[in-house]
Amino acid sequence: MAREADMVQEPRGDAFRGHRVGIAWLTGPRGNVWHNGGTGGYRSFMGFSPLRREAVVVLANAALAAVDAIGAHLLDPGISLQ
Repeated sequence: MAREADMVQEPRGDAFRGHRVGIAWLTGPRGNVWHNGGTGGYRSFMGFSPLRREAVVVLANAALAAVDAIGAHLLDPGISLQ
């Protein structure tokens, strides 16, 4: 299973602002791997740092764009909340 997890995280193309995208997982310029989304008035963010072996999940029962900023900041306090 670890091999498959590595395969889906492997960046396969450019996304935006230094981020790269694998199979449904985005890899940030700081090495964090994450995915976000929303539907029906809900929003979610899940991310992890393979280097630090830490992960965070943020769930909201409202369609708040701030969920992504909060999740990224919790995962890496060096990332601004803005």
